[in-house]
Amino acid sequence: AKAHLAGKDDGVVTVKPMLDRVHHWMELLESGEQKMFDTLRQHERTGRPLGQEQFVNDLSKLTGRVLAKKKPGPHKQGN
Repeated sequence: AKAHLAGKDDGVVTVKPMLDRVHHWMELLESGEQKMFDTLRQHERTGRPLGQEQFVNDLSKLTGRVLAKKKPGPHKQGN
C-alpha cells in the first residue's frame, strides 16, 4: 500500500499495473470494509505479506527470506 500511495516502485512492488486500475489509492483505502482492513493490519503487525501462496513464494525467493506463516509451537534446531 505504501508504494501505491507514493506512486513509486519500491523494489518489491511495481505500482503501474494497479495504478492503471485504481487512480486514487487513499480513496480506495478509506472506503474499504472493516474485515479487509483488519486482515491488512494483522499482516502489517506480523510483517508477512498478504497474498496468494504463489505471490508469497515469489516474494520469498526475491528476498531470500521465509515469508509464509509457519506452524505454531517450538521448532527443531538444525544441526
